[in-house]
Formats: sequence, structure tokens, C-alpha cells
Amino acid sequence: MTYMKSTSVAFLVLLMSIPVDALADRDVSVPLGGGRVINLGGIRGEAEITDPSIASFRAYGRDLLISGKKIGETNLLIKSPNGNAEWAIRVTMPAAAVQTEIDKLFPSDRVVARAVGGSIVLTGTVGSIIRVKEVEQVALGYLRSPQFVALGLQPHVINMLSVKTPQQVQLEVKFAEVNRRSFRELGANVTMMRDPGGGSMDTIGGAGIGDTAVSSIGNIERGDDQALTGGAGAVRAMPAANSFGTFFFGTQFGSFPFAATLSMLAQHNLSRTLAEPTLVAMSGQQATFLAGGEVPFQKSNGLNDTSIEFKQFGVELAFKPTVLSDSTIQLNTMVALSAPDLSFNLRGPGGVSTFGFKRRSSDTTVRLKDGQSFAIAGLLIDELSKITAAVPGLSSLPIIGILFKSKRFERQETELVVVVTVRLVDPMEQNQIPPLPGSDGPTDPTDLQMFLLNMDSPKATKPKKRRVKKRRTPSGRLGFQR
Repeated sequence: MTYMKSTSVAFLVLLMSIPVDALADRDVSVPLGGGRVINLGGIRGEAEITDPSIASFRAYGRDLLISGKKIGETNLLIKSPNGNAEWAIRVTMPAAAVQTEIDKLFPSDRVVARAVGGSIVLTGTVGSIIRVKEVEQVALGYLRSPQFVALGLQPHVINMLSVKTPQQVQLEVKFAEVNRRSFRELGANVTMMRDPGGGSMDTIGGAGIGDTAVSSIGNIERGDDQALTGGAGAVRAMPAANSFGTFFFGTQFGSFPFAATLSMLAQHNLSRTLAEPTLVAMSGQQATFLAGGEVPFQKSNGLNDTSIEFKQFGVELAFKPTVLSDSTIQLNTMVALSAPDLSFNLRGPGGVSTFGFKRRSSDTTVRLKDGQSFAIAGLLIDELSKITAAVPGLSSLPIIGILFKSKRFERQETELVVVVTVRLVDPMEQNQIPPLPGSDGPTDPTDLQMFLLNMDSPKATKPKKRRVKKRRTPSGRLGFQR
């Protein structure tokens, strides 16, 4: 068996009864870097490719092997005594090889790779937005392999994949500010515990670490060692000084202990709830929340020209959920609490005063299941204030006035705690919407009821009682008496 590399070659084959015009498909598609075999039937002639930079051929007996060298189209011509034959050779992107790689890595998704011009087009449906990017990266990675780089290929993928069911994520957030000093004085401690089932929960413990103790907050008392240490597989309790300065996971925030903890602290004036927003966003989209306001401040452009701009302050929340293929929610959350700081006062051009801002913020990314929660803490504010108490008049006397006044310094240490719960939600049908509170109550009276009947509100109509006909039964004793 021999072959020739030239673009014009004469080769001899046995003449068969199959005419040239009866040969098979004349439109041949060859993948870039691959090959395609053409059976000539049985002809004697000379073969030539019009553009050898796009494709080349080799003779193997009665067959020709066409190899793709560059994306494009060319023609294969064969001149024979029985007549001339022509094939249209189209060199395309290696869509079949890309399809094979995608099917190996993502067998559960329905993805189709097609070659269109110099691009690979991906169509079909996948389970999540992240999977859309992953499939595209696999296709690009294959096209960037050394064999295609050597051919000068510029990889290009057109991603037309869609997600099966775009999910909506609901975020329930609770902002609370905790007084750390009073919290330590109370002797409470928040511990992070892990149960043997793999979940996690937070409990109220005592002052000791792993010791049997009783901690009473509100009306809840726990005096057993299991309540403090969590039994087998538990994580050691944290010191009270770092009780809220940590990161919590679990599915038990809706019930005791963590949700009850903030409630009990509020009863003892140890914490206060700043905001409780509920937001909904599509998977892959961002939602924001602001409970606060805007304050003006002066801004200079450096050319003795000033302008007034507004700065937002208050409780800020921004989150971007992404629903993965296994219904796990990847959540990027940014929370911040800011307020004007009047103690930081600067005198600007023109005598206009400007001030700073106190700001506590956190930006984190976590993965949770539907209905799970997490908490972010450790955003501290430490303030030192001076309090002076004096008796009016007497405290102003020289020398002895100091006996009638006192000074006291107080240190206020607070911490911002953010509890977040994520849920997958679906829109409700019209018949599933529950009645709004008060929708079945009294409504506004009509003009006739107000002016003529002197009614402030229409009387609620009482539901009609259903009349039940009484069955006539015989009176007296029935039956036999022995």
C-alpha cells in the first residue's frame, strides 16, 4: 500500500461496473484535525483538491482519506475516462468530539453541540446556571488542546443553553444589635454543636466549658451536661467573650435555641431588632434592601467648585443566589450597618461642616440547602462615653463644688448579628392566594348608608343558618316489654 502527498496525483484502480455518477454522497463534511474516507467505487483517473490549505488526501487502494487542515470549503476533483467526478469538501469544527466530552462529564444534562461555520453552538437544557458555564468551559478547553492550537484554530463557542426551571430564592433576614457587655454579665454563652446526623445547631450554655451548670435566661433552664457539651461529636463551647463573634450554620434557627436567644435577649434589653426584610430574587440575579435614609455632604472637584451629594445610611442588604443542579443554593451576601458619626466633624470650604460615617459590613459566600440558615456576627462597635452628675447651684461653688458632682465613664460595646434563612419558592396560582388580614372585615359605607342611614360602616351580614327539617318520630315508648 502506497500513498502520495501531492495535490495532483494519478493512480490506477480496477475499473468496476459502478459508474462515476452513481457514487455516494458528493457533500463530505470533515472535522478539523480529523479525517473522512471516500470510496471511489472503481475508477481510473487523476485526483486533485482545489485548495490544499483547507484539506489534503491520501490514496489507500480504492479509497481516499480526506484530512481537514483549516476551517473552510474546497472541492475534490477526479478526472476519469468515464467522466469527471466532484466532491464538495467542508472542513468544520470538531462538534462530534466536543459532544463526546460533554456527554462523559454531564450525562444527566441534555446538551447538543453543533458546528456552525467557525464556531461550536451549544443548545439544550441544563440543571443550573453554574452548569451553563461549566459546559461552555469544557467545550473551550477541548478546542484549546495542542492539536488545534498547532492548526491555528481560534476557539469560539456560542452558548445557547437554557436552565430547565429558573428558580426563585426567598431570603428571610433578621438584623439584631446585641449588647456584648450585658450579655457577658448575664453569663450566657452561645456554642456551636454538631450532632451525629451531620446537622448543626446552636444552644444556650453556662459559664463553664463542658461543666454541668445551670443557665437561666427568661423562663428556660438547662442543667444537664448534654445541654452544654452536646454529647458525642460536639464541638467545645466557646468563651463568652467570643460568643457572637463567629459564623453559625444549621437548620434549627426557626426554633429554639437561636431564634429564641435573640428574643430572650430583647426581653432583658440586651438586644434590639433593627430590621426583618424578606426578599425574593431569581437565580443568578441580585436583590438589594435599604432601611435608612440619605444625608447630604459636600464634595469638591479640586477647582474651587463644590457640589452637594447624598450618602445612604442605615441597614443595607444585597444578595445574589445561584441554584445549583442538586437544589443547593450558593448565596453571595453583603450586609452593612452605617450611621452618621457627628463626633467626626470637619470644616470644609465656605464654612460647611462635613462628618463621617460609622459602618459595619460583611461580604461572604456560602452554600445552603432549602430552608437552612446561617448567621454572621463579629461586627463590633466600641464606644466610651463620659457622664457627669451634679447638683445645680452647689456644684458651681469654688473649692467645695467638687463635692456635689461626680463623673462616670461608660463603655458601650455592641455587636451586629445577622441571621439569614434561604428558601426555594414558586409563584402561587390565583386560587392559592390566602385572604389578606382584615379583608373580611367591615368596609367603607356607601353614600346612601352614610348620609341617609347614618352608618359609619356597613353591618356585617351574618351567614344564614341552614334550616334542617326535623323528622317526625313516634312519641312514647317503643318496643316490647317483658
